[in-house]
Amino acid sequence: MRIALPHFAFEMSPPQFAHWRSELQSWRRRARERGELARMSDGELHDIGISSAERWSEINKPCWRG
Repeated sequence: MRIALPHFAFEMSPPQFAHWRSELQSWRRRARERGELARMSDGELHDIGISSAERWSEINKPCWRG
């Protein structure tokens, strides 16, 4: 597969493409899960065993950090 961007182009083999696709999917999943965590009430947090401080720490991470 060849990917062309305005200033450069590079070849990407299928395994490399699969790796990047997997990483992007992980980032989207983390962002979605952190959004859900941000909307949880204190009671829901208590039910799953997470403190408000732990929630704050998790939802403020960038999507690429696990």
